Amino acid sequence: MQPVKEEDDVMFGEGPTLHRPMSSLEKIHIIVGYAIARKDIRDEIYCQICKQLVENGNRTSYIRGWVLLSICLGIFPPTENFVMYLKNFIRSGPAEYAQHCNERLRRTMVNGVRGEPTCWIELQATKTKKPIMVSVSLMDGQNISLALDSASTSKEVCNSIAQKIKLKDTFGFSLFIGLQEKVWSLGSGRDHVMDAISQCEQEVRRKGGEEQHASWRLYFRKEVFTPWHDCRQDPVSTNLIYRQIIRGLKRSEYLSDKEDDFVQLAAKHFYVQFGANNTLENAKKVVEDCINITLIETKSEARWVQLIKTAHSQ
Repeated sequence: MQPVKEEDDVMFGEGPTLHRPMSSLEKIHIIVGYAIARKDIRDEIYCQICKQLVENGNRTSYIRGWVLLSICLGIFPPTENFVMYLKNFIRSGPAEYAQHCNERLRRTMVNGVRGEPTCWIELQATKTKKPIMVSVSLMDGQNISLALDSASTSKEVCNSIAQKIKLKDTFGFSLFIGLQEKVWSLGSGRDHVMDAISQCEQEVRRKGGEEQHASWRLYFRKEVFTPWHDCRQDPVSTNLIYRQIIRGLKRSEYLSDKEDDFVQLAAKHFYVQFGANNTLENAKKVVEDCINITLIETKSEARWVQLIKTAHSQ
C-alpha cells in the first residue's frame, strides 16, 4: 500500500472523485454544503484554507485559494471565537482581495448563513471581485438593474427598487423568482436572493443542463392586497397594482367562477383607458388586454366584446 501524498498545489476540496473530474462549482458546493449543514466545522474549513494560503508559492493555487476564501465568506460566517483571527488574516492578504473579503465577511455577519450553496453567477462575480448584476421586472413593464452580493436579501432588493422608482406605499410588495413555468415568492424579509438562484441552477442541473444556462427571472410584485388600500395615497403603488391585475387577468393568474367578475373588471379597464369612448375597436383592445385565451375559446371573442361594451355603457 502506497502512502497518500499531499500535493502543494491542490487546494482544500480539489481532490479527484471516483467517477469523473469535478467542476470548480461542484467542488465549492461540497465545501460550502458541509459548512451550511454543520456549524461545528466552519472554523476548521477556514483554517484549512488559510493554512494552504500561507507561504503558497504556486501563483495559480494561491489565487484560487483567495477566491475560495472569498466565496466561503459570502456563504457562512466563522464563530465568534475565530472571527478576529480570520479578520487579521484577511488584512494581511493581498490588497486586491483584503478589502473585498472583509466586506463579504461583514455582510455575512449581518445577514447570516446562507441556505443553499454558491451559484454560478456568484462564482463568476467573485473571480472578478465585481458585484452581481441582476434585472428585476416590474408589472408596468420596467426593468430595474441592481448590483447584489452573496448576502443580499429580498428585503434589501425590495427597498432598493422602492427607492429607485420612488415607491412610498411598500406594504405587500415582494420579490418573486421564476424558472420556466414556475414562479414563487421570496417575500420581503431575510431570504437570500442567491439561495433562490442557486435552487434554479440546481434544478436545471438535475435535468441535464448547465448552471449558467438557468433562465431564472426576478419580479417585483404585489403579494398581499388590502381592502382598505387608498389609491390616492401613492400613485406609483396604485399603477403597479393596476398593471399587475390587468396582466394577471390575461395570464390566468386571477381566476373566478363568475363570468361577470371578468366583465366588470374589463369594463373598468375600458373606462380607465378610453373614458366614455365606447367604440367597437376600443372594446376589442380591452378584450385583448384582459381576457385570457381559455375564456375566449369557451365564449367567442365577439361575445366578450359585446358583454364588456354593454357593461361599459351602463
